[in-house]
Amino acid sequence: MAEPTPEPIAAAQALLNQYVCTEPEIAALDIDQNEVRQATLLLVSFADYCNIGICADNSHQGFRALREYLLALDYEVPFVLEEIPEKNEPVYIKFNARNSTYYQERYTGAYRGVLISCLSDQHEQINGTYGHLPLALFMGES
Repeated sequence: MAEPTPEPIAAAQALLNQYVCTEPEIAALDIDQNEVRQATLLLVSFADYCNIGICADNSHQGFRALREYLLALDYEVPFVLEEIPEKNEPVYIKFNARNSTYYQERYTGAYRGVLISCLSDQHEQINGTYGHLPLALFMGES
């Protein structure tokens, strides 16, 4: 893999950092989804692996978003959406891409969206957590 150049990395991080702890309604109003998708893909491409956290209204919404993010980020999807037990309450889903494990638990927070933690031993400038990104950022992209 090529060595990341500082300028595109810094630009991608600056763009994604605009969504750190931003109220979902505010973030949804002023977002160029293509720019956010490209910035996310760039940072993830230099990471050794990522952890993904999903804050959603229910398990179906959360696992659907997780599936679309995994496909877009070129990870295997280790579950069948139709086989996930439905929880009709807000959930937090955490996915560890290093070992393809996930869990879900009840979530009482107000945020809805996706957190992506990029982790790299070789490219320390990539390390960071970005989001809450929109749940539907990659819907229809895969």
